[in-house]
Amino acid sequence: MGKIDDLANNYERHLSVPWQQSVTGAQKIMLCIYDKEDERNLRAKIGDFEIRTQNTQHNWVHLD
Repeated sequence: MGKIDDLANNYERHLSVPWQQSVTGAQKIMLCIYDKEDERNLRAKIGDFEIRTQNTQHNWVHLD
């Protein structure tokens, strides 16, 4: 498994934890930090992050 796959797995695991109800919508933002050398691989698999987000019943907005 590659670094991007590991990142996607960790991302999904983190999203699966219920969010606090006291947190406002503007505070519910997820960022993934990755090495710049992996950007091409991440962009190739960005759809996987979208699917994992939607599978955990959260909205997906891709900002570039």
